[in-house]
Parts: sequence; C-alpha cells; structure tokens
Amino acid sequence: MSQSAKKLLKDAGLKLLDDDERSLFIKTSDADIDVISVRADDIPEYVQTRAADLGITGRDLVLEKNAKVKQLLQLNFGYCSMVLAAPEKGGIKSVNDLQKGSKIATKFPNSAKKYFRQKKKQVEIVEISGAAEITPIIGVADAIIDITSTGTTMKTHGLKLIDTLFESSAILIANRQAVKEDREKIDDILLALEGVVAAEKKKYLMMNLPEKSLEKLEKVTEGLLSPTIMRLDKSGWVAAHMVIRQKETFWIIKKLKGIGARDILVVPIERLVR
Repeated sequence: MSQSAKKLLKDAGLKLLDDDERSLFIKTSDADIDVISVRADDIPEYVQTRAADLGITGRDLVLEKNAKVKQLLQLNFGYCSMVLAAPEKGGIKSVNDLQKGSKIATKFPNSAKKYFRQKKKQVEIVEISGAAEITPIIGVADAIIDITSTGTTMKTHGLKLIDTLFESSAILIANRQAVKEDREKIDDILLALEGVVAAEKKKYLMMNLPEKSLEKLEKVTEGLLSPTIMRLDKSGWVAAHMVIRQKETFWIIKKLKGIGARDILVVPIERLVR
C-alpha cells in the first residue's frame, strides 16, 4: 500500500523529496505538506488524534479501529474482502453451522465481534498477530476471519469461503477538526487526488472518421460523454476525440473500425478534473 500511496501523491503533483524505504518523515514539493510513512494499521489512530490531518489506509482498518475520522475518497488500489473461512473438509458450510463456543481466530477482533453479534452467534474470539490460515490446521481455531484479495492463500491452506463481512480498498481519510479548520488546503489536495483517481480508469481516444458515419458514432458511444468533433482539411472526414472507460476499450475500438474509423489512437490520461 505504501508504494501505491506514494505513486498516487506523485501523480497528483506532490513530489516526495529525499524519499527512501527507511524515511519516516518526507518533505514534499509543497512546503505546507509533509508525509509521514507509518504502518497502515496505525494511520486511523494518527488521523483521529490529529497527529496527521490526512491519511491513506485501508477501509477495513478504519472499521476495525472504529476510528472517528471523515472518509473523503475511495482509491483504486488495496482491494480486498473481510471474510469468514473454515476448513474445506469440515462440516461448516455457513455461519449457522458454527456451534456455541466455536473458536474464531482473527487479527480483527472488533470486526469479528460485531459480525457475530449481528448473526446472534456466541463464539470465542482468538486474537492473533500472525497468519490466521494456519490456526485451523494446528487446532487453535475452528474458523477464521481475515482479509483476502484473491482467496488463493486460503485455498492453499485448505480453507473455503463461508461468508463476506464487507469489501475494502484504500481510502483517503481526514481528521474531522482539520476538515473544518484547514478546509481550503484539504480541498486542494482532495481535488488533485480525485483527478488522478478518476483518470486511472479512463483513456483518451482519438480517431479520423468519415463524416457520414457520425450518426453511427453516437450509437457506439451511447452512455459516454459526447465526442468532440473537428473538421479536417480532407473533404468528407472529421476527427473525433473522446474519453472512454478503460475496460471498454477493446469493444469500442472494434465497433469504431466497423463504422470506418481509422488512425485510432488511445492514450492514458494523467488527470481528469470534473
């Protein structure tokens, strides 16, 4: 998460000065902004107590710490899920199969307790600090609650997904008092980060197109912002520019070729300010 967060700041125009992996305090190209590099699970507390005005951490950690902070922006990295998992060869197929007093190993005791309260299940929470996946194997727990990105590690250890507590990703959080007192500066930072986040899932597409195909172009780009059309010196031809969703690039290009588009160019967008 650290490298992704630093890249986000750099892309937003906040250059980190004299940064290396051991740096805890990092100056930036903005004299009013310093970066503190600490563990992700400490960040909710740092922001809550205003040791920092803003923080980038996982939503799962904010919920686990029950941090009194303001969530400002969801970022495009750190995707994971908080899940309940149990041995594949065991008899636990749903949360209802857990018996009273079943042992649940987790590094997220608060999230686990809240989940089981909602499910009205009386279980024993075994708080751990290491890998949760091994605990059912060695008899420490009957099931686990942990975060997972792909589920591969759990499958490797013979575990299966039973239930998903919630989805998580990296988010930008702010101290509630700081938002009131330093609103202008925080808004400047938020605007810069929003531009980068919005641009990450978008591409800028340019093409030359027969003028007679403009009506067909509207059907291809249905649901997107209207393309910008410019006349070319070559009679009967126009240039069209548009912003498209990255995941739709393949099929849009295919359709554009089908209506006679040529010289198609797709380029990344550094920042998109709405």
